[in-house]
Parts: sequence; C-alpha cells; structure tokens
Amino acid sequence: MESALLRKLVFISKVGDFAARKYKILETIDSMDEKPLFDAPGQWTFNTDWDSRNDIRPYHDTFLPPVMQHSENLMRSLGGEGFQIKNYWFQQYRKGDYHNWHSHPGCMFSSVFYIELPEGTATKFKIYGEEHELDVQEGDIVSFPSALFHASLPNQSNHRKTIISFNLDVAS
Repeated sequence: MESALLRKLVFISKVGDFAARKYKILETIDSMDEKPLFDAPGQWTFNTDWDSRNDIRPYHDTFLPPVMQHSENLMRSLGGEGFQIKNYWFQQYRKGDYHNWHSHPGCMFSSVFYIELPEGTATKFKIYGEEHELDVQEGDIVSFPSALFHASLPNQSNHRKTIISFNLDVAS
C-alpha cells in the first residue's frame, strides 16, 4: 500500500510515449556489454553502466526528453527555474539481485525512471526507520530528496527489472 507520507516527499511523472521509448532503451542496453556489479558492498546487480566513464550513454537520446520534461515540471512545482542533471546510469536486476539501503550524497534529488518493473520490485523508502513504498508502474519517473534512504530489495520475480537512475541539482 502506498504511503501518504512518502507521497508528499516525491514527485512522479508518467511518460506519455513510453512503449516506444521502452523498446528503444532496452534494445540499446541489451546491445551493450554486460557489466555486473557484484563486489560492491550492499549491491548485487547483473548489469549496470554506473561506473562508465562516458558522459553520454548510448540510450541518451531516447532517455533524455522525458527526463528533461519531468525535471522541468519538478522545478516549476518547487518555484525554481533551472536544474542540472549531474549523472545517470542504468541498473538491471535478475531474480535475487538487490541494492541495499543507501542515499545519494552530493546532489539535491535522486530519481528513478522505471523501464521494466515486475510486480513487487518497486523501490522501497525508509522514513524514521519505517519502510514505505509508492504505487509506481513502468514508464513512471520518480524524484525524491537525495538524503531519503531507499533500496531495491531482492528481486523475487523471475522477470528482469530495469531502471535508469539520475541525480539532479537545482541551478542557482
């Protein structure tokens, strides 16, 4: 069940033309070499480009338009005008893969674009020691204060989960 407290802390957008974007994003990611992240403390993902040195990722042109619109709407809702996307990366989770509780220091907002989202695999959040969740679907983009602890608990599904995360700062 969705938490009313958490809902007040997050900003959610639905990507209107998601079906076509999903196909292009997954086609691009699937054509890349797999890079697992199994040795990081608290994380076990079979494929990510988190540590890529490239500023522009192969899925950039498909990913960026809805993310820019989402970020502009977030800034407008806050009464601000400018923002900067600091970095972005994808992560894929197979059955049993996870990313334990963490936050994103060095930015104002953390964000998740849900590309493939099997039932029961949405990001969990921790507020005052209690776990909370949002009712999100594939094609949703969620932004939240970067100090808010969140996790992708072990994927219990036989289906792959794919997200693209990005960090935002408000421009002064």
